[in-house]
Amino acid sequence: MEAYKFKGVAENGVIALPQEFMNKFVEITVCEIVDKPISKRALLSPVQIDTSCWKWNREEANERR
Repeated sequence: MEAYKFKGVAENGVIALPQEFMNKFVEITVCEIVDKPISKRALLSPVQIDTSCWKWNREEANERR
């Protein structure tokens, strides 16, 4: 399976596919393109993770190199 990306405008509930997809079984995911920029603050918000229960085996980690 390969992924292709193209832009199109829905007219009367119909989006025209490129000719290469005609008569093929396809899966469609639709994302709205928003013109306003996303602020960096919204993308890079801080996250806290509790790592107190994590176990670390240095020798095991070094074996995977």
